[in-house]
Parts: sequence; C-alpha cells; structure tokens
Amino acid sequence: MSGVEIRVRSNSTQARQDLGKLQKSVGNIEQSTKRLQSAFNKIAIGGAAFLSLASFTKGITRASDSITNMENKIALVTGRGRELNSTMQSLARVSSQTRVSFSTTAETFNRFGLALREAAPVQENFWMLQEQLTKLLLFLVLLLNLLEQLLFNSVKV
Repeated sequence: MSGVEIRVRSNSTQARQDLGKLQKSVGNIEQSTKRLQSAFNKIAIGGAAFLSLASFTKGITRASDSITNMENKIALVTGRGRELNSTMQSLARVSSQTRVSFSTTAETFNRFGLALREAAPVQENFWMLQEQLTKLLLFLVLLLNLLEQLLFNSVKV
C-alpha cells in the first residue's frame, strides 16, 4: 500500500500568543458582564426600596388624612381644644366597648351631634344615646348577616 506522507513544520508561538490574548479578552468580557449584572441588581434593589418607601409614605399620608377628617367631623359638633380631645377619648372608649371601628363611631357621633345640635341634650345622655345607637347598629349588621345566610341556605335547598 502506498501512502502519502505530509510533513508540516510550523512555528506556533504566534498562534499561542494570539490564543492567550483571546483568552484574556474573553476573561475581561466575563468580568465586565459580572460587574454589569451586579449594577443591574443594585438598581433593581434600589428601585424596589424606593417603591416600597413611596407606598409606605402614601399609607401614612392616607391614615393621617383619615384621622384629620375624623377630628374635623367631631370638631363640628364639639369645637376644638380640650373638648375635642375629651370627646375623642370618649368615642374611643365607646368604640372599644361596642367593638365597632372608631371611624364608624365617630361618623355616628357626628351625624347625631349635628342633628341634635339645636336640642342641646345633656352631655351624659348624649353619650348613652351614642353607645346604645352603636350597639343597635352592630346588632342590625349581625341580623342582616344572619338573614343573608338563611336566604343563601334556603336557595341551596
């Protein structure tokens, strides 16, 4: 069998140097990519922190506005100053005793206070009326819930 034999003689130093430069360049690209990814992660974390801070601030502003609105409604009935503070404490007590939210209690106080302004009831009687009315409203809500459940159950059958 006859074959062909080819002998190649080369100087691969230049090729090795070029290959070394290429590896170094790829390493630099990899490092730059890692730094860029780290920067993007930091930007994302900063953005999320900013959005959560904005949401938190918005919630505090809403709560503050809600309290200010309730104070203003109560002040329409009682006026400002010590009487307002005393009334808010009494409303908080009534709200706690009747297990109704403070805003509902304050709204009821405001409506009855404005309606009964000309009648000028004695303050103690007014508080009794407020407490009894709040209990009545709570009872009516519970009764409506019960009726709703009964109707729902009768429709199922």
